[in-house]
Amino acid sequence: MSSPGEILLASAGSGKTFQLTLRYAGLVLRGVPVKNILAATFTRKSAGEIQSRVLARLAGAAAGGQDLEDLRKFLKQPELKAEDCGEALVRVVGDLAQVRIKTLDGWFAQLARGFAPDLGLDAAWAMLEEVEDQALRTRSVEELLDELDPDQRRVLLSDLQKGGNKAGVISQLMNSIEIGRSRQRWAAADAWDQIEVPKSPSKTVWQALLDDADGWELPQTKAGKTDKRWEKTVHALVECVREEDWLGAVNNAVLQRSLDGGTYYSHPVPDHLLEPLGIIRDRLAHELLGQVRKQNVALAELLSRFDGIHQELQRAQGGLRFDDLSALLAEAASGDLAFDLSYRLDAQLDHVLLDEYQDTNALQHASLDRTLQELATPAGEDRSMFVVGDPKQSIYGFRQAEPRLLIGLGDHLGIDPEGLDKNYRSSPVVLSAVNELFSQIADAKPLEDDAKKHVDRMHLRNAAADWQESFTEHTACDSNASMPGAVHIWQAPEGEEYSKDQLLDYAADHVARLHEQAPKAVIAVLTRSKDFGQQMIARLALRGVAAAGDGGHSITDCELVRALLALLYLVDHPGDGYAWAMVAGSRLAGILELEVDDGLKGGQALAHRVRTEILSSGLGPWFANLRDCLGELTPFEHQRLESLITSAHAWSDRIDVRLGTFFDHVLGMKVGVESDALVRVVTIHASKGLEYDAVVLPELINLLEKPPTVVSSRPDAYGKIEAMSLYQKKEIQALGRDFKTLHEVEAKAQLHDTLCTLYVAMTRAKYSVDLILPAEKPTRWNKRTFAGIVRSTFALDLDSEPVWSHPDCNDDWPSALEDKPVAQSTSKSNPLELKAGGPLRSLVHRSPSATEGGNSKTAAAWLDTIPAGAADWGTLAHEWLSHIEWLEAENIGPGVEDLTKLAARLGISQQVVPGVQKLLIKALEAPAIRELLSAPMNSDTPEIWCERSFSVLLTEEGKEEIWNGSIDRAVLHLGAQGIYEKATIIDYKTDAVSAEDLEGCVKHYAPQLEAYRRVLATLTRLDPNDITLKLAFLVPGVVVDC
Repeated sequence: MSSPGEILLASAGSGKTFQLTLRYAGLVLRGVPVKNILAATFTRKSAGEIQSRVLARLAGAAAGGQDLEDLRKFLKQPELKAEDCGEALVRVVGDLAQVRIKTLDGWFAQLARGFAPDLGLDAAWAMLEEVEDQALRTRSVEELLDELDPDQRRVLLSDLQKGGNKAGVISQLMNSIEIGRSRQRWAAADAWDQIEVPKSPSKTVWQALLDDADGWELPQTKAGKTDKRWEKTVHALVECVREEDWLGAVNNAVLQRSLDGGTYYSHPVPDHLLEPLGIIRDRLAHELLGQVRKQNVALAELLSRFDGIHQELQRAQGGLRFDDLSALLAEAASGDLAFDLSYRLDAQLDHVLLDEYQDTNALQHASLDRTLQELATPAGEDRSMFVVGDPKQSIYGFRQAEPRLLIGLGDHLGIDPEGLDKNYRSSPVVLSAVNELFSQIADAKPLEDDAKKHVDRMHLRNAAADWQESFTEHTACDSNASMPGAVHIWQAPEGEEYSKDQLLDYAADHVARLHEQAPKAVIAVLTRSKDFGQQMIARLALRGVAAAGDGGHSITDCELVRALLALLYLVDHPGDGYAWAMVAGSRLAGILELEVDDGLKGGQALAHRVRTEILSSGLGPWFANLRDCLGELTPFEHQRLESLITSAHAWSDRIDVRLGTFFDHVLGMKVGVESDALVRVVTIHASKGLEYDAVVLPELINLLEKPPTVVSSRPDAYGKIEAMSLYQKKEIQALGRDFKTLHEVEAKAQLHDTLCTLYVAMTRAKYSVDLILPAEKPTRWNKRTFAGIVRSTFALDLDSEPVWSHPDCNDDWPSALEDKPVAQSTSKSNPLELKAGGPLRSLVHRSPSATEGGNSKTAAAWLDTIPAGAADWGTLAHEWLSHIEWLEAENIGPGVEDLTKLAARLGISQQVVPGVQKLLIKALEAPAIRELLSAPMNSDTPEIWCERSFSVLLTEEGKEEIWNGSIDRAVLHLGAQGIYEKATIIDYKTDAVSAEDLEGCVKHYAPQLEAYRRVLATLTRLDPNDITLKLAFLVPGVVVDC
């Protein structure tokens, strides 16, 4: 290589991974030990791909193929022999444990372990899992609020809530802390205190304004009378300022027109009103910007307090997040330890290759900067650095990615970047459409000023112009010059308003047709949100199309895993009847030698025994031992259990092993499942770095930029953030020029990310791109969305379908795949047979049981959310009770034979029968339960509903929803005319509830009972106040009014 430092700006599909792996292979061929080479990227998948390609390239070259010619050409060594490549491959494989092809986070973690004492870390620290981190953050916020005295808590939280923000203050606090911390880590100490608060008008000037306000001369109509609209609006403004309603005043239309120079009802603001309105504006700026400053300072104080608490908890647990590592290394690299760390690091590394540098954030760059500068400076040594990336593919702004670091890296290091724009992926038609859209993106109509709403979007046009300036025309490589391709734009059927359901159905129909037309093509449906993608997968399934998602699968779809997790839950909650029932009714019962007759006492003994075993052997070995005792497993069970055991082994190495946290971790854990489905539904972010035969973009409705929580400004990409603030609405932004600029900087960064997202999506395609526009009124076509950008760029013909096609379209592009074998999907989806129905099919379906516990999660709630049969005890007990209209005196409980027959009919294991029999007999011995089920002594003979199923239409927060479920028992009293007068709902619970826990349980189930009340009121037309609610706890034999 001619220079020790190289920077490559590589557009999509131009072969950046090809370039990086060639360089890595070249270094190995020159005899560089792999331990002295670092190749870093941003995802494990990408790191694995780089390593695989390096090995494959060397293996191919050793076989004398095209890879050998590529290496000869790149290294300018025409004499390079296949034997040399074979020897290099042997060296790499032999030293595979020392290969440093990692994620950047992984590299930082390795550095932190090597320099732990220097960084002030405990030698046994570990990376925190997401559930651990979430628990620590929640606990930190709770301790933060607890340590404040009541006055401090009230002031800090009320300051955060000011400014018209209606979000829940605790939720806002958590969100503000998370986002604020991510930026404050590399910000100036006074960044939160940068708002200039102007002086307030003097008392004399202010009083004079108020005295004169009623006499202001206002614009007149053509008839020579005062315009009533002006009079009303100005009067409202004066009342607001007199009452010191500053938020009301700043929203006033006349005041706003005095600021932006616009007209109000065709009248400009009269010159004689500009001065008094200016005084009002100065007062508002003083009051509202001062209030914002207080909010910011309050948040800065909260962040400081939070950091202290959070760091203390982290130290106690011995865990860190990846951004903690970046912060520690960045601080070390710029502090007193900089030289020592750099010297020791230089002794390890001679060559650094960094991929996807546009996704680097300021902290990560600060950690790498000194190393990059050392390697980029010629010193006569065999050392080098190579950085590759594409600012047009920077889509991780929400993780603080800073594309300007890559854009300016050449100047920063004194290196001239090279460009790479020839595309080796896409057809000329696809590239032509990409060129047409992005070469004129700055002229898109959605970025124009909105004169009617008095909105200036110059900053957005400037951001788009900067993006456009970095875009160079993409051309196909010679081998792809004749590659067929097609780009179409479609529009969902027109309607009065945008309908998400209509758009999803239209898009699903389109994808199904495309899959039929191109049965060998890999089709990617790329979405902005996971929710849209999940709904698309469901709709494709209805059309017989098997589609694979990108989120992986939960291992709780395996019954054995669910039973094991229930066992873990039981260890932490020995009295939980649901968890005990699931363990006792599973294959684990025999292995654990459970005595079902012992009931919940057996559960408590089991919990103690299992906890002791786990503490003795460790979580991973304990799971592995239990797996070995299970005997023969299906391949599916084996795969799921191995995932669980692998995760448990990793957890065993942690300083703080808490079963509850591991339980939550497994519930949220996703494992990748290989799928041969040719239709993939993935988010655009997840598609980055991948390619597909065809791409469909159905979710173009999202806004280009959204109001953020925090705005910030970093004038120098390589410096620290200089100013930060909580976001404020545009009327408050306008009160300060610098304050408005701060918000505009944030909006420009958002727009850059959004344009990158659209670019990434379109450039995943090899042959075909289909953009699907939502049905919208023409007045909304220029809205700031992807759809608006597309509509303003291409000349659409709304009378045709599609509404636009590339002039060189070749819809026969699937023929290029004819030699490709058709994949036989192992996950085919059969069309679902749905009963004929109208609009009810699209309504949300809910059940009262889903409301129990509010936002809390017990084992019972968890078990209700996972598939397959769970709490057999409860099911069997409920089924037996459903056959009792009134309890006869001689009925002391069920016999074994009766319960056995019921269990067989329900498909429930016979093992639970003795335990359920014991539970029910004991319940009927309780006077409260017996009285509840006995016929009344008077002549009143109420109507009894047992396990009454329902499906009713209810209105929830203004939306119609279908509620499904069943009521355990309802006692209905009829009046003289046969009309229901009152009723009692009885809900059975099999929880093992102590006297101390009773109140909490009642509170937990109250939402469910209230939902039943609404349902019964709808079914019977009773007043809800005439319906009594009762909870019957069978284990303690207690009946409680709810």
